[in-house]
Amino acid sequence: MYKVLEELELLMVRANELTEFRIDAVLKEMATTTLCQLPQEEPWTVEEFLENTQVTNYISWPQCCGIITLCIIMVL
Repeated sequence: MYKVLEELELLMVRANELTEFRIDAVLKEMATTTLCQLPQEEPWTVEEFLENTQVTNYISWPQCCGIITLCIIMVL
């Protein structure tokens, strides 16, 4: 009986560590990933916004895909 409880406690500790150190870190990194740039001084035209958004997404999309993939693997 005590052995089973010890194994359950170890499983709970590992699950907590996984959540705390891996999944939370991935979510924090995702939260800081820039999806689009916003103008600093003057408003942009639609064309300028689209151009800047495409450049930003081209840079951040591979990083974001890697993070999402890692998160899915950890959950499975």
